Amino acid sequence: MVSVDSRVVSIDSNGIEVNKGSDDSDNGFFYDYNEGHRVFSVEVSGDFSELIEDTTPVKRGVIDPMTINTSEELYYTLTFLETLWSKPYVVVKVFEDRGVFLNRGLEFRAWWVRKRFDIIMNKIPKSWVRVKGKKSKHVVVTVTIPHNIPIHKAYSMISKRVREVIQFFRRNYGLKGYIGVMEVHEDGYPHYHLILFTKRKLLVFEHKGVWRFVDKRKWDQVLRVNESGFIDCLAVKGGVRGVKGYFSKYLKKAYSEKDQGAENQNNNINLKPYVLYVSRLFRVRPLIYSRNFSKLIPRTRPKKLSMLRQQLIELGKILSLRPGNLVQIAIQQTEIRTRLDYISRNCSDEFVDFDEQVVLEFIKRGRFDAVFHYARYLYANSSRAVSLGWVLVSVS
Repeated sequence: MVSVDSRVVSIDSNGIEVNKGSDDSDNGFFYDYNEGHRVFSVEVSGDFSELIEDTTPVKRGVIDPMTINTSEELYYTLTFLETLWSKPYVVVKVFEDRGVFLNRGLEFRAWWVRKRFDIIMNKIPKSWVRVKGKKSKHVVVTVTIPHNIPIHKAYSMISKRVREVIQFFRRNYGLKGYIGVMEVHEDGYPHYHLILFTKRKLLVFEHKGVWRFVDKRKWDQVLRVNESGFIDCLAVKGGVRGVKGYFSKYLKKAYSEKDQGAENQNNNINLKPYVLYVSRLFRVRPLIYSRNFSKLIPRTRPKKLSMLRQQLIELGKILSLRPGNLVQIAIQQTEIRTRLDYISRNCSDEFVDFDEQVVLEFIKRGRFDAVFHYARYLYANSSRAVSLGWVLVSVS
């Protein structure tokens, strides 16, 4: 049914050197250290791949993020992981009665980080980010940590530091919500840019064209800035547009300059474009936001049937018919082509879940066999959720 991309990746005990090859026993598998077992790769198209888990343990080296102490070690680790994580792909977790797609592609994640930030900023009240007179109800905080500690400790420390800053403002000024993005310095050490929306108005003054806060020195003392790292606080001019412009430069720097490589013109290590790689490696979130803001994010699977899913169910109904003569066969084929053409023209821009995105890609690439299998399953099981992952596994 599908063509298999066969590759086996092994990692030495230090998690740095890479040896690629294939043999008869591991044909079609490569090792995903983050899951702790080998993963079977099935090529679907130029843009999507399904990875089907194989729970058989493989005796290979595993990268341990807690052993990475320097920027150089992190650089060599990330340049290896780039070969595994740079393209969009999906893990299919196969259960006894179903298979579930879990998106793991970093390109897709980069798009979704920007999308989530834009959704939240477009839905919050404009009054929250407006500086009126000399009072502000938002604080843009940059949270950094010392660079004189091992780099793996920096990533465990940055999460605690961000929580400490958020809790301080929540206790003393009340919070309506917050959102923040992670950025990586050239040497690989992390820091966060947060925007906190407070219930109380905070006094500001203008210094060199920037709104600064009167209470900043008090915040430095309470938050132990000299011991735990530096914090910078300011209020952004220009309302929502100004905030989006302020944060977009960090999102662009982190996710859009990847093609520049990890070395700058002076041949020094530059890990700024590797935010998503280090966030997965050290299990930290590149985008954080308060729980009430999560309600602003649309569900990945709509409550009602999407137009695409309705069309696929109808397609499955047509495919399930058994024509008795050539005329009926011709009519059925015409209806199938009409249905596929309608899906291509009218359902491509609809907000759909990842299963349905893969179906659209199948149609685009001419992989109608997988689309037809999925449509039949949807029609036969329209009363319950059906995963494309399980359909592909069951028919392959």
